[in-house]
Amino acid sequence: MKTNKNVNNDCPTRRNSTFVLIDAIIDLKHVIIKLFTEKWSLNLRKDQVIKLAKLELTIENWDLLSVLRFVLKPFYLATKMMSGKEYATIGLSYYAINEIKCFCAKDDKCSEQNDVHPLESSSNDNSTSSSTLSAQIEVKPSVFDEFIAACGQEEIILTSNNKEKSKRISINEELKYFKLAVQQFNAAVQPSTQSAKIFWKAHKDRLPLLTHLAKIHLSACATSVPSESAFSQSAFIGRKERSRITGENLAYSVFLKDKL
Repeated sequence: MKTNKNVNNDCPTRRNSTFVLIDAIIDLKHVIIKLFTEKWSLNLRKDQVIKLAKLELTIENWDLLSVLRFVLKPFYLATKMMSGKEYATIGLSYYAINEIKCFCAKDDKCSEQNDVHPLESSSNDNSTSSSTLSAQIEVKPSVFDEFIAACGQEEIILTSNNKEKSKRISINEELKYFKLAVQQFNAAVQPSTQSAKIFWKAHKDRLPLLTHLAKIHLSACATSVPSESAFSQSAFIGRKERSRITGENLAYSVFLKDKL
């Protein structure tokens, strides 16, 4: 029985580390069950076997782990999607936070049940989705795709607000074209963290007013530090060291009164 999965025995109490541990345990479920089933055939003393038996996971424990993985997966993928060497933009961060908010607010028992018992349903879903693709080429899903699937969202449906009658006609025309352009873009382009940039570059001439708003809002930084710095312990220590009140640090912040 060969597998490439490993269970890390050093798991800090963080959300993503907990997900990685639970995900690895569930993937190694058959190995763990085999270990407990054949515990008496192992080269262990009787007291060691008794201690091992106390750690055996029940069906309720496995169901609880599956539910925890189902809940923590969107948080893990959102962090992975926004992490990198560059600053995370508000366009991506706000979308991820809003999707997680909707995911936590909805009561979907079917999704939870499918996650607890995913074997048969996942194979049927894969066969159905693959038959609907025009090109019979398997494409590895991106982190963005996995995040959308984990949140239970399949497609983005944009609706116009009929109450905004006082808007200029040019805005209304751009919104109509924007809705059609987004639907065509999502059908033709594989979603990724760069999808928004590609879309606005392609349609900036047809959507001048909305492009101006996109440049202002979507490209703004969501954090004051780079993405990898936000999750880096060394970067945190560096920022803490720079903020210490020392003579050298104060010297850089002193201004002569007549120069102000």
